[in-house]
Amino acid sequence: MLLEFDRIYDKLSMDEQRSVLQSLISEIQLYKKEEIKESKTYIKKIKFAFHYQQERYGSLRQGSLAGRCCRA
Repeated sequence: MLLEFDRIYDKLSMDEQRSVLQSLISEIQLYKKEEIKESKTYIKKIKFAFHYQQERYGSLRQGSLAGRCCRA
């Protein structure tokens, strides 16, 4: 399913997408305004609601899920 996540996610309504993200992510830490310039991103840390091996799936943080979690 993870390999097909983008394809499935794109077919969901905005409410369904929001619900999926709320189920997958337990916490998001954002940089302070003055730190954003240095880091060039708003997201400091994402804590997922499930266990994964960071060495194996480290790209989850930098992949499409991380980019999409900021949509309002």
